Amino acid sequence: MKEKTVKKVLFLRKKISGENSIEELAYILISKIPDLELVIFPETGNSFSKIVKNICYARKHQGDINHFFSPSDCYVIPFLKNKKVVTWHDVGTGLMSQSVIKRWIRKKLLMAFPLYFADRLTCISEHTKQELKELYSGSENRSLVIYNCYNPKLEYTQHTFNTQKPIILQIGTGMRKNLAHVIEALQGIECVLYIVGKLSKEQKRLLEENEINYVSEYDVDFKRIIELYKLCDIVSFPSFYEGFGMKIGKGARIGLYTIIIAPQKIELGERSIINHSCFVDGSGKVIIENDVSISCFAKIISCTHSTRSEIFEYKTNPIWIKNNVWIATEAIILDNSIIEEKAIIGSGSIFKGKAESNCIYYGNPSKKIKDRQLNKNYRIDFNPYFR
Repeated sequence: MKEKTVKKVLFLRKKISGENSIEELAYILISKIPDLELVIFPETGNSFSKIVKNICYARKHQGDINHFFSPSDCYVIPFLKNKKVVTWHDVGTGLMSQSVIKRWIRKKLLMAFPLYFADRLTCISEHTKQELKELYSGSENRSLVIYNCYNPKLEYTQHTFNTQKPIILQIGTGMRKNLAHVIEALQGIECVLYIVGKLSKEQKRLLEENEINYVSEYDVDFKRIIELYKLCDIVSFPSFYEGFGMKIGKGARIGLYTIIIAPQKIELGERSIINHSCFVDGSGKVIIENDVSISCFAKIISCTHSTRSEIFEYKTNPIWIKNNVWIATEAIILDNSIIEEKAIIGSGSIFKGKAESNCIYYGNPSKKIKDRQLNKNYRIDFNPYFR
């Protein structure tokens, strides 16, 4: 008896000018999964006529397994009869820049309600999974985290850093991409800002007002994006919101070659600096408050193993680093630690526990050696990467 062929369909949004990320990921899936059929919706937008047209189109082209790669189109799910899978890249983006009424309609009717009919929900991060749970409480038992795949088109290229006039690449000009603060931060710095995205009149005004040397490109293909990555010296990524969820305050900086684990569980406060070549594991939750300086090669590790466990049990515990703390070069902060305001952990020290406010700790194990004698809080207002 001949085995029945399972029809697998990947539904993808209609191409939006200037958008590439979701499309590129979808094309990778198509290339890796045999017999996966790509169906592109004919319409984009949320008008009644466009929604009806997309629903009819999806019903006509549905398969035995239907994978929706853009949550903005998942309103068609209740009208399909076979298996339905939705991949959520993030939740908040679809709710930005909307009126209160439109935001409610989009959240309740176009996003939350269709989730009731989905058989499986995949999320690109633990942060997105938690957001989805808040949007629809019944999603938890059907949700799992599958990280985005690696794009083989992106490969390492040797590059000589231009110290005299670096090229800074900013991809995206929407509200959440935080371009206005990038422009403000670059005032008076000798550089060239490459911007990919459509500039508004206000953004153009800010660029001229702050005398920023910039180049703007719009509606470029992914091949050009790769060329710009190779061309630039620095990639600017100061978004207010992304699917991986790391909260970064205004004026905060992270240096080159720093490794971040579990970014969705890390909060970095205003003007705080994680210098180059650091390691931060947020598995157990890491909170770094304002005006904190973490020097190069320092490590912050919020996880450990139980020494008494017969299965080498993996454990996580939080780390809380408060305002005006200085973690000196090559210092290590271990899990279940609180560093109170104005404390210093000396170079090469290994610290675990609670550090008193305004005190200096040094050694392995780290111990208090003297008071810092700092009378008031300060603001970190220097930029170590352009000195």
